[in-house]
Amino acid sequence: MNDMEYNNICPDNYGCDCNKYKNVNDKHPMECCNQDEEPLDVSTAKCIPVLCDRIYDCVFLEDKQRKFLKDIKFTITSKGDYKQGEKICIEKTFVKYKCIGLIDQEIESRIDSLENEIELRACNGSETCKFNLEVNGEVCDTKVYNIYKGSKMLDIDCCGYEGEKVLIGEDCLKFYICKAKVIVKGKIGCEPFRAESTEFTGKLSEGFGFKEVDLFGNICLPCGKNRVDFQVMYDGCFSIDCIRATQTYCEPYKNRNAREFYADAFSTLLITKKIYATVKDELIVYTNPRKVICNDGNIDSICDYE
Repeated sequence: MNDMEYNNICPDNYGCDCNKYKNVNDKHPMECCNQDEEPLDVSTAKCIPVLCDRIYDCVFLEDKQRKFLKDIKFTITSKGDYKQGEKICIEKTFVKYKCIGLIDQEIESRIDSLENEIELRACNGSETCKFNLEVNGEVCDTKVYNIYKGSKMLDIDCCGYEGEKVLIGEDCLKFYICKAKVIVKGKIGCEPFRAESTEFTGKLSEGFGFKEVDLFGNICLPCGKNRVDFQVMYDGCFSIDCIRATQTYCEPYKNRNAREFYADAFSTLLITKKIYATVKDELIVYTNPRKVICNDGNIDSICDYE
């Protein structure tokens, strides 16, 4: 599950008199490592013929959208002696969601100058998560995908060049988000609080007002008659860049137990796409015939024994 933290709070919150939230040091920092490589002994190296998938071109594209989210309802989940009319100061914001992706098993990618369409299919095992989606009154188990593959036999006349740049891409892509909610922490008066929004699963256009996504760019394809394989990988990131409570603390009504407040926020959706165009190629690989050496992956115990 994605768990992202943002410290950019709207300037209006700086008026709070409360002490600022302090970060807790990580007691278990991530360890870095380098890949071990055996030196190549030229005297024992051999040339081995292989048939491989050669990357002819790789393209990275992105679509960034910003939205103003008005009147997000938050429910206070912490217990505290909050006073009527006290100012709500948001100091930390977290965005949690399980995944962002497409639910289409097939999508069409267009190649402009070739008057061709490539049928891309979701790869087996590429689903990032599942959720229940209501379609025509029925609840269906829906998978979310991020990786698609397809191939096309192309015949390109390059006029003496090795390849040709063409426009390739997809439009009106409907991205979904699964189990998304915003969590905020801060102070009501000088009393710490925690609150979260209602969890949302569905189209990003419906839940947050983002547009459908268009991703087009130039890619170089080989000349002549070739079967070109395409692999497309999508990734998404939803963030809250700035947030501010729009009211002071108010005690719940007699018939309601939940303590709630509303906030406005600026949000960002970033969708990225990486597309590989590969062709089969016969290559001679200069390699060391020795076996692959495996590293010691044992974990040292952190327990102390007397």
